[in-house]
Amino acid sequence: MKHQYFILLALLPFSLFSCKTEKYSASNLPEIRLSFGNGGGFAGAYTEYILLENGQIFKQEGIRGSMEEFGKIKKSKAKKIFQQLEEAEFPTLKRDAPGNMYRFMSCQTSTSSNKVTWGSHEKVDLDDKLDSLYQECMKLIEGNKK
Repeated sequence: MKHQYFILLALLPFSLFSCKTEKYSASNLPEIRLSFGNGGGFAGAYTEYILLENGQIFKQEGIRGSMEEFGKIKKSKAKKIFQQLEEAEFPTLKRDAPGNMYRFMSCQTSTSSNKVTWGSHEKVDLDDKLDSLYQECMKLIEGNKK
């Protein structure tokens, strides 16, 4: 009987650490990620946010700017957003019409990648699900501003 307790006690640290979500850095991002943001205008501004499945968010300002960790959301919320991308059939959407001021979403998975770009002030014929998903992503950013 004591032998069983000893084995359980010995395995406890492994079980605690095996459930830990991996934390990524800006120089070591996973293959699966969602990028979204906006840019353009007279100054050529560019802001990109990267959401990972574990809930980490990274931010890059300017095309040549450095990327830094921006915040974190719950893993379940991040998974829900990735699921909504699938429901919106994002991998099959085709749109590359940036205009002067533009918005973009790009999703990369282990098997595919797709980027959709549209003018931020134009009335676009994008799927309503995608537009609402973009707005939801931007609300996540508002909630994580430092």
